[in-house]
Amino acid sequence: MVFNSQKKQLSSQCASLFEELIAGRSSALEDIYDLAGRQMFTVAYNIVGDYQLAEDALQDGLLQIYKNSSQLKDVSKALSWMLTIINNAACAIIRKRKAEIPSEDTELIAQSDAAGKVVEDLSKNADDSLKKAMESLDPDSRNIVILKTVMGYTYIEISQITGISVANCQKKHQRALKHLKELLG
Repeated sequence: MVFNSQKKQLSSQCASLFEELIAGRSSALEDIYDLAGRQMFTVAYNIVGDYQLAEDALQDGLLQIYKNSSQLKDVSKALSWMLTIINNAACAIIRKRKAEIPSEDTELIAQSDAAGKVVEDLSKNADDSLKKAMESLDPDSRNIVILKTVMGYTYIEISQITGISVANCQKKHQRALKHLKELLG
């Protein structure tokens, strides 16, 4: 779990590196990746549910971050901005794959949800019932639970990352926790 002080420190370090990126030090992007790459990958993987596709989304997102770095007005929000770009890149991959998949296979792919691997990675000591319960959540709810509960983001930050309204993030989080409590007893 990323605690608030760690998250603030990470956000501050990303902001500092992002200033260097804007100033023209392209190797700062590599430093940003070293610092926040795991969180970026987790966001991408949560959406696409596949390791290779998550890597593709991360690569696409990092390219967009590099190309559009000068557009960020408030560098203190660099981490949230970057996670939003990664989120959007992952969503774009899903949209592209859905367009490429014949309609009869779409339902099968929607049912095969591999995001349990993220839960497994983030909670190695959790028992099978928690993993199965997390896998039973829809992808948005699972993403919100992981961002809020495991990574410590606020609803406002989650809203910025996912593009879901703050109120909807809160409601999805509450419903997901209620669902998990019902499943886990």
